Amino acid sequence: MVVVVAAAVVRVAGDHVPHAPDGACGRSSLSEGNMSIHRSSVEAQPGTMNISDRRAAIQREEAERAAERKEQIASQSSPLHSPADRIRIWERLHALALPTSGTHRLVRVIATQTELSVQQVQEEQRRRATL
Repeated sequence: MVVVVAAAVVRVAGDHVPHAPDGACGRSSLSEGNMSIHRSSVEAQPGTMNISDRRAAIQREEAERAAERKEQIASQSSPLHSPADRIRIWERLHALALPTSGTHRLVRVIATQTELSVQQVQEEQRRRATL
């Protein structure tokens, strides 16, 4: 009897990556275009971390990311930031650009979420148009 064991080859972004035959895999990262999967910084050598420790570490990381996002959301409406900075923070958080049309629906949304007036958002639109 002959048993043949072969590792599958998975093509990711132009590279050949051998797939683990035992099915072991961590959270991987692929950032290309709109696709993004988080790679945990708690990646450890197999067998050095038990499942409950790994789960706890991942939960801590997720809590840290949530706290950071909450701080960033608060900073987009902070009076310590200029209107231009608040709008840039909003753009970064939402991965959207400030629309060029002053009547675009997002202008009101941006104004509300940054605690600016619609006129202040439109002033930033005009300022950017002259650049």
